[in-house]
Amino acid sequence: MISYARAATFYDAVLATLGYVRVLTHERAVGYGRPGDRDEQFALLAAGEKARAPGAGCHVALTATSRDAVDAFHSVAVSAGGTDEGGPGLRPQYGEGC
Repeated sequence: MISYARAATFYDAVLATLGYVRVLTHERAVGYGRPGDRDEQFALLAAGEKARAPGAGCHVALTATSRDAVDAFHSVAVSAGGTDEGGPGLRPQYGEGC
């Protein structure tokens, strides 16, 4: 079972490195966006007892404003218990600038 509160705490920390803040807090959801923007651009939803974390191969893409922001995101994520499938860096196999 996914710990919803644990996931929200993780994303509070890592998304802050990209300039996101929590813009929605609900008993079953949290949403993140830019400060002053009420619309969430990234959201987590607690979907019930049968919810499971995605498995290997699931990727989420986010936009960063600089390489330093990418490195900070990675550092905070790993420090907070996240894992990766390779450190920060370009992934040209996914397209130009990726």
